[in-house]
Amino acid sequence: MNMRKKAVVVITVILLFNTLFSLPVNAEESTSYTMSPTINGVGFQVMQDAYLPTAVFQDMGLQAAEDMDVRGHTAYIADTGNKRVVILDLHTGAYRIIGEGLLNKPTGVAVDRQGRIYVADYNNREAYRFSASGELEITFTKPDTPKFGLNSKFIPRKITPTISGGAYLIVEGAAGGIVRMNDQGEFMGYYASNIVQVSTFELFLEKILTEEQMRFFKKKTPESYGNLTTDKDGLLYTVNLGKQNRILKHSLNGVGMQGMIRAQYPISDAVDIVVNDDGNIFAVDTLGHVIEMSNMGIWYCVFGGKSTEFERLGLFDSPSGLGVDDDGVIYVLDKERNTIQGFAPTASQTRIHNAINAYNSGNYILARQLFSEALIGNDASYYAHVYMGRIEMHDGNYEEAAAHFRTANNREEYSQAFWKIRNQWIQAYVPIAALALVLFFLIVRVIRFFLHKKVRPGYKNAAFRTLSSNRYINDFMYLKYEFLHPIDNAYEVSVGHRGNVITASFIFILLFMLFVVSRLCSGFIFSIPANEFPLWLYTGGYTGIILLFVIGNHLITSIQDGKGTLRSIYITVAYSLTPLIIALPIITMLNNVSTYNEYFISQTILTISTAWSVLNICLSLAQIHDYRFWKFIKTTLLTIGFMAVAVLLASLFYLLAKQFIDFVLQVYTEVIVRD
Repeated sequence: MNMRKKAVVVITVILLFNTLFSLPVNAEESTSYTMSPTINGVGFQVMQDAYLPTAVFQDMGLQAAEDMDVRGHTAYIADTGNKRVVILDLHTGAYRIIGEGLLNKPTGVAVDRQGRIYVADYNNREAYRFSASGELEITFTKPDTPKFGLNSKFIPRKITPTISGGAYLIVEGAAGGIVRMNDQGEFMGYYASNIVQVSTFELFLEKILTEEQMRFFKKKTPESYGNLTTDKDGLLYTVNLGKQNRILKHSLNGVGMQGMIRAQYPISDAVDIVVNDDGNIFAVDTLGHVIEMSNMGIWYCVFGGKSTEFERLGLFDSPSGLGVDDDGVIYVLDKERNTIQGFAPTASQTRIHNAINAYNSGNYILARQLFSEALIGNDASYYAHVYMGRIEMHDGNYEEAAAHFRTANNREEYSQAFWKIRNQWIQAYVPIAALALVLFFLIVRVIRFFLHKKVRPGYKNAAFRTLSSNRYINDFMYLKYEFLHPIDNAYEVSVGHRGNVITASFIFILLFMLFVVSRLCSGFIFSIPANEFPLWLYTGGYTGIILLFVIGNHLITSIQDGKGTLRSIYITVAYSLTPLIIALPIITMLNNVSTYNEYFISQTILTISTAWSVLNICLSLAQIHDYRFWKFIKTTLLTIGFMAVAVLLASLFYLLAKQFIDFVLQVYTEVIVRD
C-alpha cells in the first residue's frame, strides 16, 4: 500500500470516528472572517478573530432540530423531527431525553434559572413546562377568554420563561403581540405588540381613499416576531422576521427600551437571540452570521457564514438555534447538518469582554489598561476608542476623550466632550478676550480719529466712487439693497437699470461655494468628511434645479402673459438668494463652536434665511411678471410641475440609454465569444 492510499485510509477512519463520537474538534484557525464596525462608521472591516471553532457535537441523532437554549454548560435542543427534547452536557458529550410520547413537533425550547424546561409544540398546539428532571409541571393551552380572541388559533412556535415561572409565547397568527401566561397557565394578556410599518405612500392613500378602499392597500397586521429571549433581569428581547430585521428590547410592561437596536450589519431573517449575564446580545441569522453586540447596541463583531459546497467548521447550512455557556463559548445549532458547533472567544475578545465588565463595574483603572492593550492590537477598534473616551471623560481628560470619540466618529459623545472643553476655555480666556476686545475698539477709534483729521474731505467718497464705477462690482454691491427691498430691486432689473448675467452667475456660484464650505468646514460634529461628500452630485443637483426653475418659469409665464424675460428671471432669482448668502457664513462659524445643545440656533437661522429667500423670489417674480397673487400661485405651481416632468423624462431617458448600451455590449460580447 503506497503512502497516498495510507493517507486516504487514515482520513476515512478519522471521519468515521468523528461521525460516531461527539468529541470536541479543535481548530487552530477560523474558516470565516470576523468583521467589526469601522471607526469611520460607514461599514465593517476585517478584524482579528474574535471566536474560533472549538467543538462539534453530531452523534445525538438529531433530525431537523428547530431551537436550542444553553444554561450553564448544558444545551437543551428541540429535536423537532424526533418529537423530543435532548439535554446535552457540553463538557462530556453525554445526553438524555425528555418529552417522548408527549411532544409531537417541538419548535421552541428554553430553560430558566431553576433549570425548568419550557417547550412550545407546534402540532399539539400547546406549550409545556417541565421540571429540571424532566417531569411535566404545567401545560399552557389556548385561553378561553375573549381577550385572547375566541376565534384565534393557538399555535405556539417559540417560548421563553418569565421570572415568576410563566411563559412568553410567539403564537402563529397572534397579531396582538407576544402571548404572556402566568405560572398557573392562565392568559395574562398580549405583551410587546410589534409596530405596524406605514410607508409614505400609504399615508398619502389614507388622505384620498375611503376606508373601504384602504383595505386593499394598507397593511393592518404588524410583522411577526422570529424569536425571543429574556435576560437575568427578566427583560424581554425579540427579533423580527422578514426584511425589516430589528432587535427590540422591552421593559417589564412591554414598552420598548432604547427604541430599536438597528442592524448595522446585513441580517437576513434572524432565527435566534440570546442575552448572557453580562448583558451582551448574540444573534444568528439564516445566512449563518453570528452577531455579538453590547447591551447598548454597540456591535462588537460578526463572524460565520453560509456553507456553499463543502462542510467546514465555522460555516453552516441552516442555523436554527443559538446559546452561550458560562465560559462565553457560543453554540450554534444547524438543523440541516443536525450538529452543534461551539466557538470559543480568543484572547483578544476575552480582553475586550473583561475590559467592558471592568468598566461597567466601575473599575476604570483596569478597564483603561485592558482597552489600551486592545488598541495596541487593533488601533481601529471602534468600541475600544468609545470606551477609552468614556474613561477619559470620567477622569476629566476631556481633550483626550474628544480625540477618542473623534477617531471612533462618535459625534454625540464628542459633543459632550467638546462642551466640557469649551466651558473650560470660556472660564479661562473670556475675561482676557473681553479686555482685548475693548482695547481693540479703543485703538480703532483713536486711529480713525487721527486719520479723519489727516484725510482730505471727499477722499473717501472718491475712493468709493472709483470702486463702484466697475459695473460688475456695482451690481454685486446691490445685494445689500435686495436684502430689504426685493420688489424695488426686481423692478430695476426688469427695466435694465441693474444686474447682469455675469454677476448673477457669480452670485449662484458664491452661494454654492458657501454651502460646500458649510458642509465641509463646520467642525467635526456637524461636518461631512471630504471623501464622503458627493461634490459632483450636489453640483449637478444645484445647477439642475436652478436651470429647470428659471427655464420652466420663463416657458410657463410666456404663455401666461408674463412680462419677465429669461434674463430678468435669472438675475432676479440670483439676487433673491441674498439672505442665504449672508446666513451661511454665520451658520458655519456657529457650527464650529456649537454642540448638539445649541444646534437649534444655526438651524433656526437657516430656516429663517431660506424662508426669506423664498419670499424674496416670490415677490420679485410677481413684480417682473406683473402678476397678481392667484395668477402668480398658478404659474409657480405649473413651474414646479414642469420641473417634475422634466426630471421624470430625464430619468426615463437615462434608463433607456443604459439598457440600450447594456444590450449593445451584450451583443458585442456574444459576437466576440462566438468568433
